Amino acid sequence: MLGQRWLHPLYDSTYLGQDDAFDGGFMLEFGGTDFKDPDDLATREGNTINLGGAADADGLKVSAVARAIQTSPTLQYLVKLRNPSGTGITSTVRLSTDLGSDSGTTILQDSSGNSVHGDNDRWLVSADAATAPFDDPIVTQAYRGKNAKAASTVSDPLASADECLGVDFTVKVPAGATRYMLFFAQLHDNSGAGKNAAFKDAGAFNGQKSMAGVLKGISPKIYSKIVNWNLKK
Repeated sequence: MLGQRWLHPLYDSTYLGQDDAFDGGFMLEFGGTDFKDPDDLATREGNTINLGGAADADGLKVSAVARAIQTSPTLQYLVKLRNPSGTGITSTVRLSTDLGSDSGTTILQDSSGNSVHGDNDRWLVSADAATAPFDDPIVTQAYRGKNAKAASTVSDPLASADECLGVDFTVKVPAGATRYMLFFAQLHDNSGAGKNAAFKDAGAFNGQKSMAGVLKGISPKIYSKIVNWNLKK
């Protein structure tokens, strides 16, 4: 479900009848300015939702596309950053998520393998308890790839009993140029089998070849402009 005026593209979110995966996911700020739909005219075509117009945020024109991948329980969120000015812009972009797991939030696995959310992490798998069966769907968030161009730091680490996280990116957009950011969310069922499937699917975000299925719909022509991943044609 979309949040009000696209302030958060992931709101509640249901998987196989299990709901409350998010209380607000993938919220973005540009230099402290919230990114939201400026005209409330988002449109849906098939499995894709396009933001209506571009929002003004920290000197940039920002728009977004959310795409449901048909071959896996994955949402792809592609954000376009256009610099209309004659001067380069460096923006601090904050990605924030509030999970529906509330005080039960537990990191089940992360890309670093230590279940502690730190600057070296690129994706997280979490649930509302340490072991199955869980009440809510299992959530995977993938917010950057190996050797990404944009530097990132964890401003609000996801931790046990704390459902919120924040990651800050330093994004440089040259004068008159366009750059992109790309995020992924996955849901899996609340069983032990769902947990194992979540771990397996999260591993795909470790390399471009294994990510082929979740890159559907994105032109390889813009791979080099996606600043939080290191993708090649």
